[in-house]
Amino acid sequence: MTAEGDNRVLMIKIVKDMMSNIASKKSQLPKMTLCPKNQLPHLMDILQLDILLNLHKYRELTLFRKLTTTLEKRTKQDKANPFEVLMFEVSDLVQSLAQAYGERQALDFCIQQLSDVKCPVAKRNFETLFKLYAAENIVRDLGFYISEGVLSQTAGASVTSSISGLVKDIAKSCGDILDSLNVPTHALHTPIIGDYVKYNEKPHYGEVIDAKL
Repeated sequence: MTAEGDNRVLMIKIVKDMMSNIASKKSQLPKMTLCPKNQLPHLMDILQLDILLNLHKYRELTLFRKLTTTLEKRTKQDKANPFEVLMFEVSDLVQSLAQAYGERQALDFCIQQLSDVKCPVAKRNFETLFKLYAAENIVRDLGFYISEGVLSQTAGASVTSSISGLVKDIAKSCGDILDSLNVPTHALHTPIIGDYVKYNEKPHYGEVIDAKL
């Protein structure tokens, strides 16, 4: 399958590979450490990395099982064309699963790397950034978690309101974080920052002029 630069096409391949690898036992679905029925729904504050990771795992698992169940029914029981089912009936589900898989993998990897961070300040900044990333994912898919009964409305409201606090916390170290990326100063070109009033006096038609990066 070729993607021709389209990430959404690549997501179809991700899901197909995911299903085939799990079916052949080359890889496994993530395992939750918190129960989605007896533990997660009763939590009022979910802003801990292990809880956020469990919620990401739950979404991935739920979408995977829903997709495989639907494909099984439509292709084997109803004898529908597999390609047409994949492209026209479960396309949104495929896209959601691929994104959930990637986001869970990213968060899982980030949490694993925290143990190697020795500097307390750097570790705290990383934790804040990871929480912010995970919390924004949860808020984006809040309807899913609440409708599934795995997250209470109170917890949903709490994580939504916590995002601004996380942004304020990380903003204090924003300069240091940007410096750590080692982007040369001469490569930065942001004319709107210099004088945004003057910049907006005339239209730019969406074009970046004399960009260096």
